[in-house]
Amino acid sequence: MCKEIHWCEVCGTSYNVERHHIMFRSEVKALENCKLNYSYLCPEHITKKEVQEVLKPLRVHKGKYIKEEVIRACMAGKMIIEEGVE
Repeated sequence: MCKEIHWCEVCGTSYNVERHHIMFRSEVKALENCKLNYSYLCPEHITKKEVQEVLKPLRVHKGKYIKEEVIRACMAGKMIIEEGVE
């Protein structure tokens, strides 16, 4: 079984990268286990400031993030849609 490799979204290193939530679990419990809500950061960039930097390009509409923008941010700017899935 191979371990999946992740890279820091700030500096690009793969050393000791940890998964963090984009929308904090305490704020949106429904997204706690959503893979699209994950952000990967190295220990050097695990600070609230750096997390805010990852969220910075996302717009807030009526107090909420726009779903498609969260997906694109998590997917490195790409939108992947499975055809035939309902």
